[in-house]
Amino acid sequence: MLVPNIVIPFDSLESLIPSGFERDTRFDGRFPKGASSGLGDTGGATTHSHTYSHSHTVASHTHSANSGSSRDRRWSYATNENTGNATVGHSHTGGSTGTSGSQASGTTNVTFNTTSNNPPYYEVLFIKSNGTNLIPTNGMVYTTGDREGMTYHTESENRFLKGAASGLDQAGTGGSSTHTHSQSHTHTPTSHSHATGTISGYSGNQAEGGVSAAEIDGTGHTHTFTVNSASQDMKSNTTSSGSASTEPLHTTMKHYKATQPSVPLPGDIAMTTEATTPVGWKDCDGTNGTPNLVGYYLKNTQTAEQTAGSNTHNHSFSHSHQGNTTHTHTIANSGLSAYSDAGNDGINNSSPDLDSIGEHRHEVFIAATKANYNTTSGNTSTDNSEPEYIQVKFIQFEFSTVGGSFLFNLL
Repeated sequence: MLVPNIVIPFDSLESLIPSGFERDTRFDGRFPKGASSGLGDTGGATTHSHTYSHSHTVASHTHSANSGSSRDRRWSYATNENTGNATVGHSHTGGSTGTSGSQASGTTNVTFNTTSNNPPYYEVLFIKSNGTNLIPTNGMVYTTGDREGMTYHTESENRFLKGAASGLDQAGTGGSSTHTHSQSHTHTPTSHSHATGTISGYSGNQAEGGVSAAEIDGTGHTHTFTVNSASQDMKSNTTSSGSASTEPLHTTMKHYKATQPSVPLPGDIAMTTEATTPVGWKDCDGTNGTPNLVGYYLKNTQTAEQTAGSNTHNHSFSHSHQGNTTHTHTIANSGLSAYSDAGNDGINNSSPDLDSIGEHRHEVFIAATKANYNTTSGNTSTDNSEPEYIQVKFIQFEFSTVGGSFLFNLL
């Protein structure tokens, strides 16, 4: 029999709760969770979030470079003299900076949006017995097998039972088996640098001093230059995390509903928040032939006693950022100077045979480039995502007493 303080689900209106029972408002808005101590204590939360601390490196990139014009002085190997009036204007094109370094952006601690902790649920009222009672019409019990005289509760199949909100009646549904989180963030970029660059592509053959252009055309030469560091800004990133389960640690258990008043049968499972287990009932702790429901929530499926879910979880997260605008670098010195040796031009005529072997300077110009940021992958923080709960002791019916004598029923 349902002795005082035994709690069962009730799938009907509060106005239809029969005499001998009362609504246990401690269960309003909460899920029952099996426990062996702290009975009646509440916990959990309606929502949860995660954090993710990370940075990015600047994606590998280069910049194109070219130089302003410079005038070479010409020397003759034949006479080992400075020709003086044989000069040529030239510049360089087709150069580039070295590949960028791997400087990281500033580290950012991303906070994801909050998401509901509720697994799929069906709302009921939880009612407490005030005395020795039958299971009333619309009263429910949990079982590990089929239950004669009661109807399998298809309305809550693949769902958890949750107490209806204070002042409301049963039959609300909601929740989800899985969830994701969204976020939007950016970083404070840090500067990055490039390896020493080169410019080549010798161009220009404008002669002066009466020497033909063909005679003073060099074979080309290169210059190296040093690049100052610069930073690349970034666009914010808006994306979602990978999916994770919303279902807490649970055991599957069949839910049955009474269509008329019913005597409890061996194997029926109900609840109590009392420290002392009622006579005729035994704790569902895995001993004495009972299922172990300590620490578990209960989910209604036709396949009973399968454990799944977790009270904590994290999410995978992978993303990158785009550069927001182009950026450029300055040269470490205002111009660069070097000796240029173009080699003998190999021309035989009455004019001196000339080489370009003079010191000269160029101003180097770096083209702008939009650099993106490399993808960062990882997992969010691991956090508790239990829904709001009340701790109960699940108990299984074993026998009843009538007229002071025990009527034993074999399990």
